Amino acid sequence: MLRKVQILLWQGVMFGDMNNSMQDYDNLFGGTISGVVAHGLCTRCGACFGVCPSESIEFNNKHFPETTYSCSRCGLCLKVCGGIEVNFPKYCQKHYGCTHNLTDNAIGPVLYSEAIYSTDGEVRKKGASGGLASQILISLFDQGRIDGAVVVGYCENNPLQPEVKMARNREDVLSCAQSKYSLFPVAHIYRKIISEPGRYAVVGLPCQIHSLYRWQEISPKLNDRVVLIIGLFCHMNLEFDAVRDLARIKKIPVERISKLEFRGGQWPGGVRITLDDGRVIPLHKGDIKDGAFNYLNKLYAARRCLYCVDFSSELSDIAISDPWLRGSNGDYIFKGGWSVGHVRTKRGHNVIAGMKKLNAIKAEKIDYSLIVSNNQSITHHKKRGAFIRISRSIKKGNPSPVYYYDFPRLSAHDHLRETLYQISMIGWHVKALRKYLLRIAFSKMGWTIAQWKSSLKKMKYRKITSFKAD
Repeated sequence: MLRKVQILLWQGVMFGDMNNSMQDYDNLFGGTISGVVAHGLCTRCGACFGVCPSESIEFNNKHFPETTYSCSRCGLCLKVCGGIEVNFPKYCQKHYGCTHNLTDNAIGPVLYSEAIYSTDGEVRKKGASGGLASQILISLFDQGRIDGAVVVGYCENNPLQPEVKMARNREDVLSCAQSKYSLFPVAHIYRKIISEPGRYAVVGLPCQIHSLYRWQEISPKLNDRVVLIIGLFCHMNLEFDAVRDLARIKKIPVERISKLEFRGGQWPGGVRITLDDGRVIPLHKGDIKDGAFNYLNKLYAARRCLYCVDFSSELSDIAISDPWLRGSNGDYIFKGGWSVGHVRTKRGHNVIAGMKKLNAIKAEKIDYSLIVSNNQSITHHKKRGAFIRISRSIKKGNPSPVYYYDFPRLSAHDHLRETLYQISMIGWHVKALRKYLLRIAFSKMGWTIAQWKSSLKKMKYRKITSFKAD
């Protein structure tokens, strides 16, 4: 009975008739994006800032939007907000031609998945893995198929601050290569697509793509001018304090940092900085996967990410992930710089096929079952754990994101996993402990634990069927 009540609450009783949801959201959030922030639903995507006709929204120092006195309460900020709701059935109908229930695994529907790397040595070297996202954009520019691409680089006057940019050529794309694991506004740049005619590609995280879809509902130009959506896999994002705190415990003055890389060095790379005197300093031992990120996301995870059910950018044309795929020996199958491209749509396939004809990429097919089995953990976290967190939030009477899904049937094992996960985030829950735990995590003891966990992962995946290329 409780489960039925939760579903009813989640699917609309708490907001009234979903056909009139915007009016109810106006009442719930006071008609402004500040109310969304106050209720903890803001993804910090930035769409509200871009759509505001009176320029009445500003960002604070944590990149949350704030409404100024000049706000007319027109409600446009709420209409494009992907933090409030994402109508997956409706958008899947638009994107795939049918209404998928995308709660079975963390990958979502694909035509096929391939391990890919750019045959351009510079592109592959500068990318986080195989340089696939960069190569797609460069190829599209070379063929005259796009006039601009939404990418992310760093601010010229602040090497720690990511910044969204509109790439116009190869040089722009390469200057923005590699991953940035910090939350910051991106979607406000969609207004440039509306104001400047042309054909555009968008590279974005799931939450940024959610806002794109909502904005496209009220802007035909934005809908028509975006010709390709490249989605990035995203477990969760970090608060901006993560890098600053990590630098401080390593006794590195933040003002001396001239460059930050989350994926610096040999694949898979690690968090490292370049000082103003040219010295390159790694901030941890090991790599980003089995070391740094697994610690940082337990301490600095953005709260709204815990309620997201989209890990793999399920509404993209091509979704891109790292090749964290292990074979029967427990080791990674693809090393040295590969990306995994998950082709979801016909227009995504046309792009990949065109690049193959021009020998711009090298690709090897991957069996879908291998991808699903290697992502079981994230499936539990995003497709089951997130629903537990949402239901708990609802029971407390808090507004929660609406995805228009039925709750999955959650077992005692699902609840146990979620409880253990919350315990592992003690430093996130108790902020006074965070810096002490950060010191331990990035000490010799933390490195030893990371190695031990990596060994356990190898043992776990030794039962997985070996990769077989088509």
